[in-house]
Amino acid sequence: AKGTKGGYRLLKPLQQITYMQLVRMIEEIKSDSLCENGKGELCELFGLCNISGPMERLNRKIIDYLDKLTLQELLLEDPASLTKMMERVHEH
Repeated sequence: AKGTKGGYRLLKPLQQITYMQLVRMIEEIKSDSLCENGKGELCELFGLCNISGPMERLNRKIIDYLDKLTLQELLLEDPASLTKMMERVHEH
């Protein structure tokens, strides 16, 4: 949820939010395609470009990985440290 001072507050636990979910929300991304402009239109050279196929396949693999990477995995190497952090939060 967008905060009152422009920041964000997570409404779900870190293990339930993926990196790409967060990016899509903050950046308001509508498409994962590299060949689209900000308006959702394909690049005018899309049909002629010999690099678009390989780049789109690479992009898809990266997006697939980031769609599975949770914020907990990204931010905390040791899941036990999440428990310790949450205990400290609840103490205050």
